[in-house]
Amino acid sequence: MEKNEEKKLFANRDMWFSGVDEYQFPALPSDIVYLLRTEIIRIINSGIHHNIDISEFANSIKTTILQRTNNISMLPIIEDVGCQFEKDLPGYALDLATCMDIILWDIQRFSRLNPNAVREKLEKQILQIMGIPNLKQRYPENNSINYFLRDYVCKMQFVVGTQQTCHQLLDYLYGLYPNTEEHAQSHLQIQHMDFRNPNIEQIDETTVAITPSVSGFAKEIVDTRSAILTPEKEIQKVISNFVANFLHFTP
Repeated sequence: MEKNEEKKLFANRDMWFSGVDEYQFPALPSDIVYLLRTEIIRIINSGIHHNIDISEFANSIKTTILQRTNNISMLPIIEDVGCQFEKDLPGYALDLATCMDIILWDIQRFSRLNPNAVREKLEKQILQIMGIPNLKQRYPENNSINYFLRDYVCKMQFVVGTQQTCHQLLDYLYGLYPNTEEHAQSHLQIQHMDFRNPNIEQIDETTVAITPSVSGFAKEIVDTRSAILTPEKEIQKVISNFVANFLHFTP
């Protein structure tokens, strides 16, 4: 972003899952990405532990990937380094957020790596039926990936050194995806990242909730989704109340 350069890469959703989720990308290149990322993170952790400036090493890794790759399969390394070391390397992964496809694929990656209880139960049942209940995951460390690119941009807006860059990024995306019916889904992701004009709600004397403002066609998506989830939320509330009353019941 600093040099205002544009680069076209081969890309699809499966490439963005390389090194983090098996059966999504061919095993050999996916394993290479996984091992390379693991080693880079290990070296950075070691450098931080020994009070060594790791910015030059990390930036050289990022520059090499961006300059030499012709596809996006290596780019998740940049995100993982940037998100895991956001305090030591602020703004490291912001370049990735200039691509809306990557933002959307990254949300899918997060959902895939953080399954709900229903999916976990179904996967266990499938493995038991196939006779391999103890099958280990190919990339077990990825269970700890609890971040995604959209939230990363939100956090970087509250860091003095990266705030201006985030605002430039958001304005760039707004120019590509206006708040129209055609681009409503993409525009919604941008509004979710934009905290320049947030909604502020006082929760209690010590807690304040800050949420992004959503408007126009993007808000229609939120309202529609909320209406669909209303019955599910009501059922969850009934179950929670029942469990709470049952736990407090004394015969």
